[in-house]
Amino acid sequence: MDTRMSKRIFGSIKRAVVEHHKLRAASLNLAASENVTSATVRRMVASDFMHRYSEWKDHDIGARWGYGLQHTIFVEKALLELVKGLFETEYCEIRALS
Repeated sequence: MDTRMSKRIFGSIKRAVVEHHKLRAASLNLAASENVTSATVRRMVASDFMHRYSEWKDHDIGARWGYGLQHTIFVEKALLELVKGLFETEYCEIRALS
């Protein structure tokens, strides 16, 4: 595939995504399976946090297998406290299940 074709295809995809967002902004979504997150959540998920591999060792949030995870550890600890307070519980799991 040549460069011009790649650019044309990418441009078409980009326009389709923009049009999709316009449609969603003008619609009321009633499908529970398509819940929409807030702009803040979308910005955070689109950040580098989404691409960082981080595994807890022995269920210890501070013990990690990776490097440069001090900010991830801070965010996860803060989130744990927030969720525990919100649900008035001593334990919670904030990691994705799958």
